[in-house]
Amino acid sequence: EPKPYPELSPRALPGFAGEFVEAVTCGTEADPAAVLLTFLTYFAAQVNGPRLFIGNTAHRAILFGVIAGQSSVARKGTSHAPVHTLFQEPVIPDAKYRSSSVLTGSVQ
Repeated sequence: EPKPYPELSPRALPGFAGEFVEAVTCGTEADPAAVLLTFLTYFAAQVNGPRLFIGNTAHRAILFGVIAGQSSVARKGTSHAPVHTLFQEPVIPDAKYRSSSVLTGSVQ
């Protein structure tokens, strides 16, 4: 007898990340845990990722998120699209106002 598919606890979805995951997974095949993992990985990369200090030297962590499922039927890629869309830079017609970084808002 197969085990039931595990559900992501609502306690894993606080704040903006949780609201985003709930909004984009409503009515889709995207797995909430996969969307959350993708969101957290994208966010950490955007803010230059976590650092480990050894002495006075900061070492950036390299982030890898793994989403596993049955080949070709688990729809693993559906978690990527809404997160990718959220973290894309906005398209502004006037090039002098384009942001070189989504979170820093620096101007090119």
